[in-house]
Amino acid sequence: MAAGTGKLARQLQAAGARTVAVEPSASMRAEGRRASPSTAVVAGSAEALPFSTGTFDLVAVAQAFHWFEPAPALHEMARILRPGGVLALVWNERETGPAWTVELNRIMHGAGDAPHQPVDQLRRTFDGDLHFTAFSRWTGHHDVAMDASEVEDMVASRSYVRVLAEHDRRSVLAQVRRLIASLPRPLVMPYTTVAYCAEVRPGPCPCR
Repeated sequence: MAAGTGKLARQLQAAGARTVAVEPSASMRAEGRRASPSTAVVAGSAEALPFSTGTFDLVAVAQAFHWFEPAPALHEMARILRPGGVLALVWNERETGPAWTVELNRIMHGAGDAPHQPVDQLRRTFDGDLHFTAFSRWTGHHDVAMDASEVEDMVASRSYVRVLAEHDRRSVLAQVRRLIASLPRPLVMPYTTVAYCAEVRPGPCPCR
């Protein structure tokens, strides 16, 4: 769901899953098809899914649930799951261990507000929904090696940076370039992955 350019879909395929990437943005769908021609990509939103009831074993949402209208989205995602099917909501959160990542966060926070609450606070928007059992929480740490252009692209891709006036956006990216100019390569970005998982409840939809 909200597959973007299909990064998670490709990872699930590599693990042996048959996947369908659902994305409302035409430009993102085009990029996803270009990056992975073997992945099925369809138009759709979480609140109105173009699938029959009981189609899938797993619905996965990476870095996107905070954009959804929770109640209709949870209803729809439960509807398309088979009995025993699982919903997984996943976020990657940057850590601030190394000093340069603390300064990077300062620059990014100065550019604007992140589009969602801290992930643990978001739990109240989905845990307790009658369509699903209680959500279990899983976390894992991983480091991502990045070159300078990848760090700059990561900052530039943030929605609150993209909507800045051109002069302000250039100023933010210039600060990022100055920060990382003298750092050893590759740059290592520490992340914590947080996932919440639950099974769809058996029986008729509780909305009825």
